[in-house]
Amino acid sequence: MNPYRLYLITDRKGYESTTQMLYAIEQAIIGGVSIVQYREKNLTAREMFHEAKKLRELTLNYKIPLIINDRVDLAISVEADGVHVGQDDLPIESVRQMIGNKIIGISTHNIQEAIEAEKKGADYIGVGTIFPTNSKKDITKIIGIDGFNEITSSVSIPCVAIGGITHKHMSTIIKSGGVGVAVVSAILGEYDSKIAAERFDIR
Repeated sequence: MNPYRLYLITDRKGYESTTQMLYAIEQAIIGGVSIVQYREKNLTAREMFHEAKKLRELTLNYKIPLIINDRVDLAISVEADGVHVGQDDLPIESVRQMIGNKIIGISTHNIQEAIEAEKKGADYIGVGTIFPTNSKKDITKIIGIDGFNEITSSVSIPCVAIGGITHKHMSTIIKSGGVGVAVVSAILGEYDSKIAAERFDIR
């Protein structure tokens, strides 16, 4: 089974509580989400720990991987399956020393970064930004499907497309060499996250 097919990144916007957010994530998992990344920038470390711990219990219950964004210490503390880092975060080699054989993903934006990620031992790469998106404000370049295809053709590790992805793009991404798509608002920004996730099934 391909764990990266429908990669959900968490977003607390629109939810009044952790309970509400976890319910939406659970419904999305039922709808077909195959992996969850916990990404949170606005809580304290302690709040993040308690929230991620509950999410860890949820993902274990459904037997899907939990990835923690940026925070290696948090990933270790909640016994997550791996970490996703950016180009300005800790080097992959250092992350590997800390988490052993757990999953390491890294965000890449061009062929050079992708090749370097593979060389350094990343397990998968998040490739983007594919299309304009409101989920991240610090976007510097849109690479489009052509840029994505160039990157997938340059490496052999799994490539996950991210940035402005909707269910309408799923087939194109797979045909362009991607193993899956990473989404935020296309699932968690919808009224019914289960139905939103189900729309990505192209089998």
